[in-house]
Amino acid sequence: RSKTFHITGNIPTTQYSNALSISEIEALEIRQNASSSVRIPGLTSAEYRVKKNLSISTSKNPGAARVCVWLDSLTLDFSYSKLDVYVAHEYPAGTCPYAELMSHEGQHIAAYRQIHEDYLDKLKEAFQRAAELPTGANPAWAENTSQGEALIRRLADETAAPVMVEFKEEL
Repeated sequence: RSKTFHITGNIPTTQYSNALSISEIEALEIRQNASSSVRIPGLTSAEYRVKKNLSISTSKNPGAARVCVWLDSLTLDFSYSKLDVYVAHEYPAGTCPYAELMSHEGQHIAAYRQIHEDYLDKLKEAFQRAAELPTGANPAWAENTSQGEALIRRLADETAAPVMVEFKEEL
């Protein structure tokens, strides 16, 4: 039997705020990235999450010392948990500078959406190519069920890890 992968992602509705000052937005930026000497009147902030659910089967023949273990299915949710835009209250809504800042932050929103789509595809590809994930036709062997399940969880984590490292660098 082959493995079944359900890899999905979601992007929440962007939340907009015009309540913070430039200094407060700069404080958010410093927490997220690095210190900057440039004034920051606007900021787009994204947070993401990855949730995995594995369906793992095991089998042990009577009298056998080890169990065989394999992955039946994997459900992975790679989503932004928030996508926020901040424009400093020093730039009131309806003004030309506000409109320019919103346009600029809109470019960041578009980039975050594209990056999410690209890396969702990369995760799908990584799991489709993951020959090391045991199947019913080619199971792994372990000393016990817990060890076998831990092995499959580790292999699933190792499959996603390079993609997520690359995603974090691009984000």
